[in-house]
Amino acid sequence: MLSVPTEIVATGSSRTINVFWKEVSGATNYVTAVRPKNGTEPLEWVECLTTSSPHSISGKRVMSSLEYEVRVAAINADIQSDWSSVATVRVPALQSAPDRSAEVQSSYPHYLGSVMHVNLHRERPFENRSVWHWFMCSTDGTDCKLMPVPARSPTYQYRVPETAHGKLIKVQVDYDKGQMSYSATAAVDIYQIIAGALCTGRSCCSYF
Repeated sequence: MLSVPTEIVATGSSRTINVFWKEVSGATNYVTAVRPKNGTEPLEWVECLTTSSPHSISGKRVMSSLEYEVRVAAINADIQSDWSSVATVRVPALQSAPDRSAEVQSSYPHYLGSVMHVNLHRERPFENRSVWHWFMCSTDGTDCKLMPVPARSPTYQYRVPETAHGKLIKVQVDYDKGQMSYSATAAVDIYQIIAGALCTGRSCCSYF
């Protein structure tokens, strides 16, 4: 039976989480698991196999200014240890992108069930390493909670959930340009998110 990795330490740098632990005798590999904290619902752990400590987690799994939980397990053949204790780390903020770099677009108003997507002006992050997250906030823009990553669609699109009624929706995109990394944000005001149906003539499309 494999011992549980101990002395878990996580540090955050630009768009990266570095995880350190005391290695386990007999372990041939390790699996790290990371997830953001403060979600609108419990968020899934994302796992990654590695051979030794330390291990860096980056790319589309890490966003600036967010707090993450990290844990580690040891592996030998088909045996995996229990998970370690959880380390918490906050990824530092990036330099802000130019004003109005990001805009959330959809038919006005944003009906519940309609799809919002992000348009970035003067920038081309799709050709670079980019990550997108959507947040549901209180009416004054505080107390923002991370929504689950969209399924079966690009992460720069989000279908307005039913729980968004009376809330402010914010999107954040981190991207690289040249040798720099930037963070851009945009928001959909609570008054633009309504429940109802959009009707034209005899046709009526429900957006509940």
